[in-house]
Amino acid sequence: MVANPKYPLNQGTAILPNLALWLAYPGNIWHVKPYSGDDSYSGKSKRKPCKSVAAALASATDNNNDVVLLHSEEVSGALTTDLLAATLTWNKSVHLVGVNSGVSISPRSRISPVSTYAAAGPTMNVTAGNCYFANLQIIMDVNHATPLGALALTGALRCRFDNCHIYGMVYAAGDTTGAYSLLLSNAEEIEFHGCTVGSDRTVLGANQNSQIKVAATSKNILFKDSRVRLCSVSGTNTLFMRAPAGSLDGNIHFQNTQGINSQSRNVGGAELTYAFLVAADAGGDVTLCPNSAFQATDLNATDAGNVYVCGVANIGGIMVPALKT
Repeated sequence: MVANPKYPLNQGTAILPNLALWLAYPGNIWHVKPYSGDDSYSGKSKRKPCKSVAAALASATDNNNDVVLLHSEEVSGALTTDLLAATLTWNKSVHLVGVNSGVSISPRSRISPVSTYAAAGPTMNVTAGNCYFANLQIIMDVNHATPLGALALTGALRCRFDNCHIYGMVYAAGDTTGAYSLLLSNAEEIEFHGCTVGSDRTVLGANQNSQIKVAATSKNILFKDSRVRLCSVSGTNTLFMRAPAGSLDGNIHFQNTQGINSQSRNVGGAELTYAFLVAADAGGDVTLCPNSAFQATDLNATDAGNVYVCGVANIGGIMVPALKT
């Protein structure tokens, strides 16, 4: 068989990346190695990888199903992280896949700002559509009060995330009003499969924030087989999700997804009074299937009848219907 010249060769044999089935016939493949790569390289082979994801994205072709592979090189985060001087804006229909063990908590293909980053922007902002992201950690690993979050989807359309860890508020300094791990703003048809949002490594609760923040009209968002994690000393400040007035159009659906508040990790840890704050006039609904549960006394602070468990509106108390056998 004649090797496809699009792919890097090993002794004349094409090396094909282990990609999802829907990317079985991708466009160009671009390689990134943050430790040993160099942005003067073409990035078209593992032997000549780019150093930064931004350089590979700049070379990739929009709407061509090009794939950027972010290779892990070490277990150490410092040697496997693409360190950014500014927010990485993902503005092309290009896919980004980490090459690592495939875990959903702290995979070794990481994107983070440099430690001196002090801007308000997120680590990464996806503005394009039809993008696939997998096996990545997108983290705001900065000990500063100004940065607000890890991943923002502003205008993103029909994107899918698999096995990604989205982690903001890494330090106590980041426990600020309005902070988040994941921001949804004018995001539509977005799916998260097997992902982790947030972490229980940092004790939060000093200010009002949330792991998932819905800021502007977003619709048809799916969290499947995922975890939203936090550790709080306040029952009402740090929540799993906040959705203010006019922020929804359609619904956000949690399927086999758990909200975990690790109280035992922290002396003085507080049970959440409610899991979400979904405004009565949010403009859409939040739905949960039976295998989804969030550790809180109540589901929604407003008890507005727009949060449903198995099709039944939750008003005044958390509901976990028994599965029928």
